[in-house]
Amino acid sequence: MSKDAEQVVAAAKKDLQVAWDDCQKSEKRCLDFGRKCYDWQEKLREVHVPITKIWGDLNIPRQNAYRWIQAHLEAEGLKPARPVRAKTNADIIGALTTRLESIRTAIERVEEDWSGWVKMCPKEMKVLRETIKEVGEYLSEFEE
Repeated sequence: MSKDAEQVVAAAKKDLQVAWDDCQKSEKRCLDFGRKCYDWQEKLREVHVPITKIWGDLNIPRQNAYRWIQAHLEAEGLKPARPVRAKTNADIIGALTTRLESIRTAIERVEEDWSGWVKMCPKEMKVLRETIKEVGEYLSEFEE
């Protein structure tokens, strides 16, 4: 990395860390964090350094950073706001179905090595067994 690139990266890290810390303290300051991320993204591109590397080094979650960049762009009128779509009952049922399928898959994975898990984590497995039983009972009542 060239000396210029190192200086840009160091300045970006310092500025973004301060902005991220401020954002953590008050959501009102997060738009400023989004603006700084957007601005640094452009400067870092010029020296061939992805901003995601900086976020990773600073332990800034990528999703949060991108969300605040998007919010900054929308607030400045640089990008149209995403339309808010009302969730329908079908959307809610679909999301619940997906979650339940994920839970079933997770339980199947645990079931494959149940005895190993019981030996390694007996207390946690007892709680898991009770929870599975309670959910099963609730779902049985729900179907009636």
